[in-house]
Amino acid sequence: MGVTGPPGPVMDRDEVDRALARLGAEHKAVEDSLLALQDHAGRRLLEGAELTGTTRERWAVAERTITLLWTCFDVYTDALRGP
Repeated sequence: MGVTGPPGPVMDRDEVDRALARLGAEHKAVEDSLLALQDHAGRRLLEGAELTGTTRERWAVAERTITLLWTCFDVYTDALRGP
């Protein structure tokens, strides 16, 4: 099979620059939000507390979710950096 053209319209240099700038701004916004979450007083309080029952269970789920968010952010960062 031969190589065919791109699946959609090709962006010109200016469109690529605008798209990269937008993605960079979005990346910064996500990073700022994750850092704010990391530094949130409520989170710090929960991390240092002896939790029990439902609170302990829900906090465990929240911690796993926060870790997953950081993992996804790292993958997004790597994708923006390229090969």
